Amino acid sequence: MKLERVCASLLLAGMVAVAPLYGQADSYGRGGVAVEPYAGVLNVERAEGTNAFVDNDILFGGRLSYVFPSGFFISGEGSFLPGHVVQFGQDISDIDITTYGGALGYAAQLAPNLQLLSVAGVGQLKFDPAGIPSATDLQINFGTGVRLFVSPNVAFRVDGRTYLVPDSPELDAARAALFPGATIDGGTTRFVAWSAGLSFFFGGSRDADGDGVTDDLDLCPDTPRGASVDANGCPIDTDGDGVADYVDDCPDTPAGASVDDDGCPMDTDGDGVFDGLDQCPDTPAGARVDSSGCPTDADGDGVFDGLDQCPDTPAGASVDENGCPSDTDGDGVLDGIDRCPSTPSGASVDENGCTVIEAGIEQGRLVLQGIEFEFNRADIRDTSKPTLDEVAAALVGRPNLQVEIRGYTDSTGGANYNQSLSERRAESVMAYLLESAPQLDASRFSARGYGEVDPVATNDTEEGRSQNRRVEFHITGQ
Repeated sequence: MKLERVCASLLLAGMVAVAPLYGQADSYGRGGVAVEPYAGVLNVERAEGTNAFVDNDILFGGRLSYVFPSGFFISGEGSFLPGHVVQFGQDISDIDITTYGGALGYAAQLAPNLQLLSVAGVGQLKFDPAGIPSATDLQINFGTGVRLFVSPNVAFRVDGRTYLVPDSPELDAARAALFPGATIDGGTTRFVAWSAGLSFFFGGSRDADGDGVTDDLDLCPDTPRGASVDANGCPIDTDGDGVADYVDDCPDTPAGASVDDDGCPMDTDGDGVFDGLDQCPDTPAGARVDSSGCPTDADGDGVFDGLDQCPDTPAGASVDENGCPSDTDGDGVLDGIDRCPSTPSGASVDENGCTVIEAGIEQGRLVLQGIEFEFNRADIRDTSKPTLDEVAAALVGRPNLQVEIRGYTDSTGGANYNQSLSERRAESVMAYLLESAPQLDASRFSARGYGEVDPVATNDTEEGRSQNRRVEFHITGQ
């Protein structure tokens, strides 16, 4: 098997053999100087019209390269072929072919210890047959290869390279003299070289985790392969949630939100505001919240919006667990707002939920002008007793009040008589209250007559005198 076929086979076998190694922790051949001796074969185009050709003798050469950490490299290289020309199976002449020049290339990292090389260069080619004037002319070349590392500093390298010599009168003349009778078309001459050798690396900076930042600069030397890193070699965390982008399933997490192992924000209480931003992290399920995650209570009744079945409760009203107000005495004024929560059923009340009697007591002075007594006596007429019963009920519901019962008369009759009558009538009212409502404590009450003093209307008319004949309840203490 010819040597060029061997080289091609080694190229293919090397790529197949190292493919399973992809994903190892180290990447070689990045940065530093590479010295690369090699050997191979050089095929020269045959001249048409003759069976003479340059035999595939061994080609020797070498390269001196600088490899950048990015994988790009620049090389100075040269080769020498001490060959001979064969015609009809016989050596007819010796010939030396020399190439030298420079090249640019890129080493693509297929695996941590396998590189695919792409190379293009320019230089000189010297065609020097024995006994014939030599020819030296411009050559351009391009090719590809693979580099397989056996250690961080040593690798096998296999290359295929095509050399093109543009239209060259000197080379055409040398080939015409070397191959008499051959047809020389004066076009571009092509040489193809196959080579295999070693690469020795010196002074390169390694990149153990393969993140593109060399170990001497890498502050995070164990970054998983494939992770995006910053200039210091540390995984990027765009949203700043503590989970690097390469494992972050939620890369746009708002700043300050708490996240799980996948980088996704958590909402423990399910209110739509992420933990870490939620200032009220224990909001009950179903409650509406503001932008801070705290539940709102639009009507201020202590039951959160979203849970409040009566969201428009008036301020001050007492509510149940559903946020709905109650009206214990059924007077139409809600508990919590009702200043008289024990109003008898059916009684007419004011906006505070109090009857006229209860309102007077609440205000500290209840004036009853409809209490009637037997003429010129202190006996209470039956028609007035329901009103006094209502007063008694109101006072039973307020066991801490101290009450003075005051009796008044009009100016008819003598002043002393009126004074005595008013006292007896006040005492009669107090006695009736204590008798009709045994729950009342007598020590809470006192009775006093004021006669005809402090009239509330004129005594010159019957209507005015009727208003002056009254009983008043004054709250003296609580």
